[in-house]
Amino acid sequence: MEEGTVWRSPFSIEIEERREHLDSLEGARLKLDFNSLNTSIFILSGNGRDLLGLASKFSKTSVHVRQLPGSFPDEFSRLLHNLLASAKSLMEVQRSVGNRWWGKESDFMAKERSEVLRSIFIADEVEFLYKLRDFALHLGSPLLEIVTEMRSVGAGPVEQENSIRLHRDQLLKWTGWRGGRNFLEKQAEEFEIFEVIERYFKSVTDYHLWFWRRLEDEFSSSIEEHQEKAQELFLWAEEFVGSPEWFRAGADGPPVGWSARRFRAENTQARYSYGSRGFRIFTVSAAGSISVGESSGWENLPRRIDISRGVELSL
Repeated sequence: MEEGTVWRSPFSIEIEERREHLDSLEGARLKLDFNSLNTSIFILSGNGRDLLGLASKFSKTSVHVRQLPGSFPDEFSRLLHNLLASAKSLMEVQRSVGNRWWGKESDFMAKERSEVLRSIFIADEVEFLYKLRDFALHLGSPLLEIVTEMRSVGAGPVEQENSIRLHRDQLLKWTGWRGGRNFLEKQAEEFEIFEVIERYFKSVTDYHLWFWRRLEDEFSSSIEEHQEKAQELFLWAEEFVGSPEWFRAGADGPPVGWSARRFRAENTQARYSYGSRGFRIFTVSAAGSISVGESSGWENLPRRIDISRGVELSL
């Protein structure tokens, strides 16, 4: 390859330096963990909606079991497996995030978090559902009983009751239950599973909301620092290279009355109105001398782009 030079603009140099600073902040690492939590709850919510949507076509309806498609049990088992897998994944992500930010042996993880888990979840049900997923992995989906029963009390009207059930004795043949066995042994030979799933899904969602807000509260200053600096950099970039709406929309030209000078002035005003985290603290001694505080690594962004800051790179 022939040797040559590439000129790098001072704008790109400034942006790169600022982004390196942003990436070094605690708030940037928190943002990654929040993204992981958000992805996990998104997957769980989608699986939950799918399962509850399918079950709602039968449970608590007047639909008779004979009216259901033959694939209903298999589809229910598939969606149940997806829900349990995504719930377990979310809990593992939450545990990992908690260990990373509070410490595995911290009071938060050992006490506060454990107390909240006990208050939100029904322990036997959670252990059973965790193991139900493992059961499916080892032995295949458990046998489902899709049932419609017609009942009447005395001379009262006939009432229809639909239920989605599991077989206790069939499940107990598996030797891998451990904690989940306590729940199973308390159930009838055929027991309703959909209500257990509904309670579990709500508990997982409630715990996620608590954990998310707790993380936000505990590390709010780091989150705010990253967000404020990132927004400051965005507004600065918009002032110098921001594109007007008509250009982003793909219009052939500006609307009547549009002014580039006014557009730039509005962006400048927005940046100055937002403020900066680049100010240092000045202190004045009794003798009248002024001391400038230490830099945090985030100086005020330049008011103008100095072309002389551009550099040439050899290739």
